[in-house]
Amino acid sequence: MEDKVALPEFLKGCQIVVHGGTPFQLDVEDVKADLFDPTIKGTENFLEAIQKTPGIEKVVFIASVAAYNTNFPMLPDGKTDEDQIDETDTPFMSEQGHPYAQAKRIMKFSRNLSNSTP
Repeated sequence: MEDKVALPEFLKGCQIVVHGGTPFQLDVEDVKADLFDPTIKGTENFLEAIQKTPGIEKVVFIASVAAYNTNFPMLPDGKTDEDQIDETDTPFMSEQGHPYAQAKRIMKFSRNLSNSTP
Protein backbone atom coordinates (compact mmCIF):
# COMPACT_ATOMS: atom_id res chain seq x y z
CA MET A 1 0.00 0.00 0.00
CA GLU A 2 2.88 2.36 0.63
CA ASP A 3 4.71 1.43 -2.59
CA LYS A 4 3.10 3.74 -5.16
CA VAL A 5 5.15 2.18 -7.96
CA ALA A 6 4.01 -1.39 -7.27
CA LEU A 7 0.30 -0.64 -6.78
CA PRO A 8 -0.66 -0.18 -10.47
CA GLU A 9 0.90 -3.52 -11.39
CA PHE A 10 -0.81 -5.17 -8.42
CA LEU A 11 -4.21 -3.81 -9.51
CA LYS A 12 -3.75 -4.58 -13.21
CA GLY A 13 -6.47 -6.90 -14.48
CA CYS A 14 -8.68 -6.53 -11.39
CA GLN A 15 -12.37 -5.78 -11.73
CA ILE A 16 -13.23 -5.88 -8.03
CA VAL A 17 -10.83 -4.80 -5.29
CA VAL A 18 -11.33 -5.39 -1.55
CA HIS A 19 -9.45 -3.09 0.81
CA GLY A 20 -8.99 -4.03 4.44
CA GLY A 21 -5.57 -2.53 4.80
CA THR A 22 -4.72 -1.44 8.28
CA PRO A 23 -1.91 -3.14 10.11
CA PHE A 24 -3.29 -4.59 13.33
CA GLN A 25 -0.86 -4.21 16.19
CA LEU A 26 -1.65 -3.63 19.82
CA ASP A 27 1.94 -2.99 20.84
CA VAL A 28 3.52 -0.28 18.68
CA GLU A 29 6.73 1.64 19.13
CA ASP A 30 6.14 4.40 16.58
CA VAL A 31 2.42 5.12 16.12
CA LYS A 32 2.93 7.30 13.05
CA ALA A 33 5.24 4.89 11.23
CA ASP A 34 3.60 1.65 12.34
CA LEU A 35 -0.10 2.57 12.10
CA PHE A 36 -0.98 6.05 10.85
CA ASP A 37 1.24 6.15 7.75
CA PRO A 38 0.32 2.67 6.46
CA THR A 39 -3.37 3.29 7.16
CA ILE A 40 -3.80 6.83 5.92
CA LYS A 41 -1.07 7.25 3.32
CA GLY A 42 -1.43 3.66 2.18
CA THR A 43 -5.16 4.10 1.57
CA GLU A 44 -4.61 7.41 -0.22
CA ASN A 45 -2.02 5.71 -2.47
CA PHE A 46 -4.45 2.86 -3.05
CA LEU A 47 -7.29 5.19 -4.05
CA GLU A 48 -5.01 7.15 -6.36
CA ALA A 49 -3.85 3.95 -8.07
CA ILE A 50 -7.45 2.73 -8.45
CA GLN A 51 -8.44 5.96 -10.19
CA LYS A 52 -5.61 5.45 -12.69
CA THR A 53 -6.29 1.75 -13.31
CA PRO A 54 -8.73 0.89 -16.11
CA GLY A 55 -11.21 -1.94 -15.67
CA ILE A 56 -11.89 -1.67 -11.94
CA GLU A 57 -15.66 -1.80 -11.55
CA LYS A 58 -16.05 -1.99 -7.78
CA VAL A 59 -14.05 -1.17 -4.67
CA VAL A 60 -15.11 -2.64 -1.33
CA PHE A 61 -13.79 -1.22 1.93
CA ILE A 62 -13.97 -3.31 5.06
CA ALA A 63 -13.24 -2.05 8.54
CA SER A 64 -13.40 -3.26 12.07
CA VAL A 65 -15.65 -1.89 14.77
CA ALA A 66 -12.57 0.07 15.86
CA ALA A 67 -13.49 2.69 13.23
CA TYR A 68 -16.43 3.57 15.47
CA ASN A 69 -14.82 2.96 18.86
CA THR A 70 -11.37 4.37 19.45
CA ASN A 71 -11.61 3.03 22.99
CA PHE A 72 -10.98 -0.38 21.34
CA PRO A 73 -10.46 -3.05 22.56
CA MET A 74 -12.48 -1.76 25.52
CA LEU A 75 -16.15 -0.84 25.16
CA PRO A 76 -17.04 2.84 24.79
CA ASP A 77 -18.37 4.58 27.87
CA GLY A 78 -21.97 3.62 28.55
CA LYS A 79 -21.88 0.45 26.40
CA THR A 80 -22.30 -3.12 27.62
CA ASP A 81 -21.46 -6.44 26.01
CA GLU A 82 -25.06 -6.61 24.80
CA ASP A 83 -24.91 -3.27 22.91
CA GLN A 84 -23.98 -2.73 19.28
CA ILE A 85 -21.35 -0.20 18.27
CA ASP A 86 -21.98 1.56 14.97
CA GLU A 87 -21.94 4.85 13.07
CA THR A 88 -24.89 6.23 15.05
CA ASP A 89 -22.81 6.34 18.25
CA THR A 90 -21.34 9.63 19.37
CA PRO A 91 -17.87 9.92 17.85
CA PHE A 92 -15.14 9.32 20.38
CA MET A 93 -11.53 10.25 19.77
CA SER A 94 -8.87 10.87 22.35
CA GLU A 95 -5.22 10.27 22.94
CA GLN A 96 -6.23 7.57 25.40
CA GLY A 97 -7.80 5.57 22.58
CA HIS A 98 -5.71 2.83 21.00
CA PRO A 99 -3.66 4.05 18.00
CA TYR A 100 -5.02 1.23 15.80
CA ALA A 101 -8.57 2.42 16.40
CA GLN A 102 -7.58 6.06 15.98
CA ALA A 103 -6.04 5.28 12.59
CA LYS A 104 -9.18 3.41 11.50
CA ARG A 105 -11.43 6.29 12.58
CA ILE A 106 -9.27 8.96 10.96
CA MET A 107 -9.26 7.07 7.66
CA LYS A 108 -12.97 6.22 7.82
CA PHE A 109 -14.07 9.79 8.33
CA SER A 110 -11.38 11.73 6.46
CA ARG A 111 -12.11 10.39 2.98
CA ASN A 112 -15.06 11.60 0.93
CA LEU A 113 -15.28 9.04 -1.85
CA SER A 114 -17.15 10.33 -4.87
CA ASN A 115 -19.54 8.00 -6.62
CA SER A 116 -19.55 5.64 -3.63
CA THR A 117 -22.53 3.49 -2.86
CA PRO A 118 -23.25 1.57 0.32
